[in-house]
Amino acid sequence: MRLVVAAAATLLVVLLSQVDAGTPDVDAGAPEPEMTIEGFEPFAAGVARGVLVGPGETREGVDLIVNIPLDAALRVNLDHPPPLGGPNQPQQVRLRGGVDLGGEGVVHFGRHGLLPDPGRPLAGETVFPVGVTTSTIVDLPALARAVGDGSYAMQVGAYGPFGSAPFSVRMVKGLHDTGAPITVGDFVGVPRAVDPAPNGIASGRRVRFIPDGDVTGQATFHIHMLYDQQGNPVWRGITCDTMTSVELPDLSIVNHDYPPHNQPMTWVAWSIDAFGQYRDFNYRWLGIAYWNAYASNSFTVRFP
Repeated sequence: MRLVVAAAATLLVVLLSQVDAGTPDVDAGAPEPEMTIEGFEPFAAGVARGVLVGPGETREGVDLIVNIPLDAALRVNLDHPPPLGGPNQPQQVRLRGGVDLGGEGVVHFGRHGLLPDPGRPLAGETVFPVGVTTSTIVDLPALARAVGDGSYAMQVGAYGPFGSAPFSVRMVKGLHDTGAPITVGDFVGVPRAVDPAPNGIASGRRVRFIPDGDVTGQATFHIHMLYDQQGNPVWRGITCDTMTSVELPDLSIVNHDYPPHNQPMTWVAWSIDAFGQYRDFNYRWLGIAYWNAYASNSFTVRFP
């Protein structure tokens, strides 16, 4: 297959599917129907690597051989996932993944580039029904040919409605063996507000939370952020793994009402498992590339 590339790219991926013989005929003068996920079942992929094309440039004659079978599968078991369905808890566990090619990018699982099918998971996304902790992910690219030096990577997370907070996500990388089940554990507990409680008033100039659920992951550090009703930042703090209660600054000495008295505020709490111990913390750890797992929740609160 030869392609014309007219966009910035270094990695090209094409999926090949058999033509659906049941597709109805289209009148010659009618516009071509938009292809959706329904009826498109790819069986092979082609990957071209190192295609250097700058913005606005066009490169012709890119040879792309569609010879990577989509016949691999991974059996995924969840170990002590976050609890679901309660107040201020995630609602659903989802898995997204791909073939990790390092600095060249990721070949995502699924049938991307097509219109989504309403009522079904997004392309490349596997949803675990509530109460189910085991699933087999099928139709994955085999680690062969153009992606033979890659590995499987995935994000497995418990999310709120539409992928929003509260959520707890586990990052898994460097998977090569599809012959044995993959156990995904060490989830970080979703922060659960204690003082102040959600929609409540704090007992003092402080914030305190506890990790929710019978999870086994341990956060390396926590981030707290307070915003006013207009979204302006009021306070931000970073604390170590064991410090889940934080005293806010006392600015009364300069006659400043802080935090603002009895005003609705948004408190966002993060718990993050990073590559190392807290004593080695640096600001690079604020980037997701340095995280093993993370969890977050947000609350509307007031202070006396």
